Amino acid sequence: MNFKSLVTNVWYADNVFNEDDLTSFWKDIYLGHWEYKNLSGNDNDPNRFWYQNTPHYQSYFQPKIKEKIVRCYANGQSLTQYGSFHADDGDWTYLIYPDPNWTMEDGGGTEFKIGDNNSIVVYPIFNRVVKFRANISHRALPNIKQGSFRITIALKTNE
Repeated sequence: MNFKSLVTNVWYADNVFNEDDLTSFWKDIYLGHWEYKNLSGNDNDPNRFWYQNTPHYQSYFQPKIKEKIVRCYANGQSLTQYGSFHADDGDWTYLIYPDPNWTMEDGGGTEFKIGDNNSIVVYPIFNRVVKFRANISHRALPNIKQGSFRITIALKTNE
């Protein structure tokens, strides 16, 4: 993958995977079994999100990922849902944006804290991958398009 650095320990790459494969995954995940349970912060965090376990995609993504994938799942957000700032487990997180119809105007970016009172946002453009150190504080911003459902595929890795 040809990653471009945004800031220290946050990179992105566009047009990484086969578009037909990714669109097929998106359709399967969209229609799959979602659970409204996960938290993006600690146990007292009121911001829950939609979750779907997707380990069957792990073997597809592993050849493109340098580190060993230890978990693969999908996150979902309905209109105006947002996450709380949090860090992930593991060493690295990869977020894959699989929705072929999503545009920057739909919102739903991933926001990263960078220092005191500053942040950067990466928008969930189709076939974009964001790679970041798992200990970097981040959150999902709300999508703003009526009837939308933002989906990311999360890969948790260890070195």
